[in-house]
Amino acid sequence: MGQVALCLAWLAGACIEPHHFEGADAGFSQTISIGATHATRDLPFAVTIDGTSANVVFDIRDDVGTIRIGTRPPTPVLVYNRYDAVPGVFDYDVIGVDPEWLTYATIFCDGERLAFIWYDDTRGRYPIGEEATGNCPSSWDPRSVQVDFPPFAFAPTGAWPTFTVTGALISRDGSGPGTVNLGGRRFTFFPYTSIGCLDCADPWWSAHVVLWDPARATAGVAALYLFPKDEPLVLQRAITLPDLADPAGYATFDATWSR
Repeated sequence: MGQVALCLAWLAGACIEPHHFEGADAGFSQTISIGATHATRDLPFAVTIDGTSANVVFDIRDDVGTIRIGTRPPTPVLVYNRYDAVPGVFDYDVIGVDPEWLTYATIFCDGERLAFIWYDDTRGRYPIGEEATGNCPSSWDPRSVQVDFPPFAFAPTGAWPTFTVTGALISRDGSGPGTVNLGGRRFTFFPYTSIGCLDCADPWWSAHVVLWDPARATAGVAALYLFPKDEPLVLQRAITLPDLADPAGYATFDATWSR
């Protein structure tokens, strides 16, 4: 699926196209405001990531730490998922919290060698891919990780990918936020950027979204995969704050879409 194609495309040097869309709907003005996170997350792995790319400095120890992007202050981060998409190559999902946005990144390690990073944030910045150097030793060592993030607040407007989804459990009219039902909970989702490989042998396109449950005052990020063929839509790589939960797992939807 999506993560496999992404990893294979990076290994093969194939073209993965990030997309940046301006002003799909600048009229939505609801502010998402989430309190500080002070909780634990049970993880089945431990990874330390120490190194640099062109614009990122990594300082992660046993799943938590910081990344510094450009001249920004260090952003506190959690490595919350690990995928073994290709033998010997691991990719890790990372969430970072700043007071006015969330950062989402996928870090690739070739064995214990830091190799590549894709990163974006909820301000609608298009995904940036950079080769990286450094170390990332890891183990399947289950642990409970203490996570401390500051509160954050932002209004998800501006740079959204434009697409329409029609289904019983997921829908979006193409010009604003959508809704998705996950385990009986109704979330509002806000696409903010996208990435895809539509020329791959197994083509795919993914919108990165903010997931928001106003009833429970939780919000976070996820990836919504859409495929040109008659395949279900997939929502995965999700995490919400401050509960550090994954409300999606590997959620599939029988739905149609267009863009």
